[in-house]
Amino acid sequence: EGLPERLLTNGKESTFVYTVQRNAVQVTFNGRKVIDWRGDPSRFSMVEGYQLPDKTRLALCEYETVCRIKKIELKPLASP
Repeated sequence: EGLPERLLTNGKESTFVYTVQRNAVQVTFNGRKVIDWRGDPSRFSMVEGYQLPDKTRLALCEYETVCRIKKIELKPLASP
């Protein structure tokens, strides 16, 4: 599985927005939705080797790439 094309371009700044809710994860890349996962959160897991000992921690991982993160913001979602 995965995306059919590479998203990142060398030397070009990009924006990812991750929205995480109890039963859903959405990711946009430069305004384009690239992940829209919904389901039982017990089925959501990390690939072998990337798992954290404390499952309550937030982590950003990369795979076969090197990138520089310029800015990270964490914002609570508005209550329904």
